Amino acid sequence: MIARPLLSAVLLASFAFGDTTVTPTIEGADLFKNGLVVLRASFPAPEAGEYVWEDAPMAVHGTFSVEGNGPIETRGGTRKVLEVVRDEGATGDLQKDLAGRRVEVVTEDGPTYEGTVWALPAGDVAAVHEADPFGGISLRPAPLPEPSSGSFLVVETSDGERVLIQRSRIIRITTPGRFAPQERWVEKPVLRFKVDEGDAVDGRVKVSWLARGMSWAPSYRVELGDDGGMLIEQSAIVRNELLDLKETEIGLISGFPNVSFGEVGSPLWPGTTLSGFFGQLGRTSGRASLAITQNIASNSIAYQQGAGGLPDLGEPGAGSDDLHIESIGVRDLATGEALALSVDEKEATYERVVEWVVPDARDARGRYSHREPRDESDEPWDAVRFRNPFDFPMTTAPAMIRDGGRFRGQTRSDWVNPGQVNCLRVTKALSVRADYSEVEEEGEREIVWIGGDDYQRTKVRGTLKLRNSRGEPVTMSIRTEFSGELLEADRDPAKRLRTEGVSSVNPRRELVWDFEIGAGEEVELGFRYSVLVNR
Repeated sequence: MIARPLLSAVLLASFAFGDTTVTPTIEGADLFKNGLVVLRASFPAPEAGEYVWEDAPMAVHGTFSVEGNGPIETRGGTRKVLEVVRDEGATGDLQKDLAGRRVEVVTEDGPTYEGTVWALPAGDVAAVHEADPFGGISLRPAPLPEPSSGSFLVVETSDGERVLIQRSRIIRITTPGRFAPQERWVEKPVLRFKVDEGDAVDGRVKVSWLARGMSWAPSYRVELGDDGGMLIEQSAIVRNELLDLKETEIGLISGFPNVSFGEVGSPLWPGTTLSGFFGQLGRTSGRASLAITQNIASNSIAYQQGAGGLPDLGEPGAGSDDLHIESIGVRDLATGEALALSVDEKEATYERVVEWVVPDARDARGRYSHREPRDESDEPWDAVRFRNPFDFPMTTAPAMIRDGGRFRGQTRSDWVNPGQVNCLRVTKALSVRADYSEVEEEGEREIVWIGGDDYQRTKVRGTLKLRNSRGEPVTMSIRTEFSGELLEADRDPAKRLRTEGVSSVNPRRELVWDFEIGAGEEVELGFRYSVLVNR
């Protein structure tokens, strides 16, 4: 029979008495950059019966699945477990440190009490979630606050009375011998799997789910050489705050997938309440899409590739999967540990350029947005331009640039597919002065009615001025954004339609120039366009 994945649900079927405790082997962990991880695990089930998994990490709603030759019923709940508490040193809480021990307590006003220190009952599993370090809900049940005796030490006397002694009145406590191990019953959250004869695949049950508590953070190191050659290394830091990994295949995920219920915990898990579950659903229902934001976590496409604008997906080697998983091999990683390692390094050739990006000054209605003061990113920057030499996409991450072994700058590298061109800014080009201005041309203003709104068609002239104060020529890479229809432009720039606002009244466009400017040379570029301005 062909194995098939089955979504687990809270089932009302009765389970047989007797069970086998299992600790599933985590065989694979594929990490996103925002704290989500895809886990794949299995446990042996050589015969029919009930198998119990304690403290399983909570799954994202709708992602927990069990694979078998037949339907394997799964139940979430708790069970009592007898724990042995040994003398591991004082905690400072007398009620806990002395629980179950014979004591003689002398107080400041004279009375002496003899008896056994009362053992507080264990706390239950709560119907709440602990704080999530990744900014959302927690996906692991948390215990309620532990019971406390407050400011009193509670002692049970030989005649069965329970005496509350104010701790501030205690002068001396005497107790014979060493601390003896104490036993107590506690409630443990568990998942129960009912496996019938023939359900297991090759004697094992496989489970997979999406959880929170592991993440990876990429970075790049770029070493520039004098001969136009460079070495680029991708590194990663992997952090585990979920569960111990032992001989687990770890994968690093780059991309922008959609996980609509990423902030909702599965109702199958112990400690979940219906009110909490529906509350989480309500918080997500108002969003059109909960695409995973992997910042440096967010993956952004590098539109400055090549001479600027959208990448040419037809160029050799430009094709790539939009979701990429890069394996870093089989690793051990305990809870609370972080691992830094090199993923890959490649040699490539680069070109030094001065990049200048002039942002669009108008909004979707053609009006000036009056963005003041201007951002430093709008000014010319020394940059290096190269093609992605890796066999996988360069994901959004910080990039450190070194020249001749010395630090030159740190910038952000956006998503770039294999073979496509990336451009990384290094330092501000202080010796290349640049200025942009635009004016509306005088003349008759045509009125255009669109969707019940009246627009005024205006013609605008933009002017870019450059001066190279260096003692050597530089290669300029200029990208100017505008809204409207292009009428004319100097030096025949590349013309591109920007992805944002493609359906707006004014198409959002950009012009891209790539040319060399000599030492001490001044250059002026002009272009004209028409724009519809909402009145």
